[in-house]
Amino acid sequence: GGNDRIVHALADKLSDAIETGSALESIAQDANGRYRLSLRRGESSMEVMASQVLLAIPFTTLRQVRIDVALPAHKQRAIRDLRYGTNAKLMIGFNERVWNTRYQQNGSTYADLPFQTTWDTTRAQPGVGGVLTNFTGGQHGLDIGEGKPKAQADAAATQLDAIFPGILAAREGAREVRMHWPTQPWAQGSYACFGPGDWTGIRGAMGEKVGRLHFAGEHCALDTQGFMEGGCESGEIAAAEILAGRGLSQALWQRVFRQRTA
Repeated sequence: GGNDRIVHALADKLSDAIETGSALESIAQDANGRYRLSLRRGESSMEVMASQVLLAIPFTTLRQVRIDVALPAHKQRAIRDLRYGTNAKLMIGFNERVWNTRYQQNGSTYADLPFQTTWDTTRAQPGVGGVLTNFTGGQHGLDIGEGKPKAQADAAATQLDAIFPGILAAREGAREVRMHWPTQPWAQGSYACFGPGDWTGIRGAMGEKVGRLHFAGEHCALDTQGFMEGGCESGEIAAAEILAGRGLSQALWQRVFRQRTA
């Protein structure tokens, strides 16, 4: 289960066209306009030449890539200055859905306590036990990455006990999972988060292509930034740009794709 089923289903359609396990270290453009990408895989390095490149990594990690390509000033600023949220998720297991069995509530909370907010991840699922997802941001989003996940989960459950008395005791023997995006090396943040002046200064610049260098990811979306839909939206736009540059219509590309994956 989970959202990664979508990604794996798409990847299965592409057979061996996807290679993982490499990190982009630099990108340069030669006199003929082709791009030279330096990749690192473990202790070894390799170079790939490409006529078009789509960069779908967050700007937090793109900042670590040496870019020897002429970029407009507003694009350079977007890559350099775009901020990212400090959100984290703590999935807290309970051996009883106290919020529902005792209080007939759905588990959704917003509070001025440090845990901030929760929702029931197991709603409508069978079984006695349940999971509340604890979603945090700001300074507490950073703080929740400290120590062991169990200690953080128990601390949140202690606070929740003021809202749903008895929920702390329902933690006995239950598990927890923490996802801390600020310290995830390939993300280094949850999602794009505009700071003062960014809305008027760099909004829209993230997804703009530069020559045949294209960009995608939730940070590049206009209407759905911060959501998975933003990744899909910006990816479709980038794909359409690439197809147009190759003289192919999107309808033709979709037909060819269906034929290849049938």
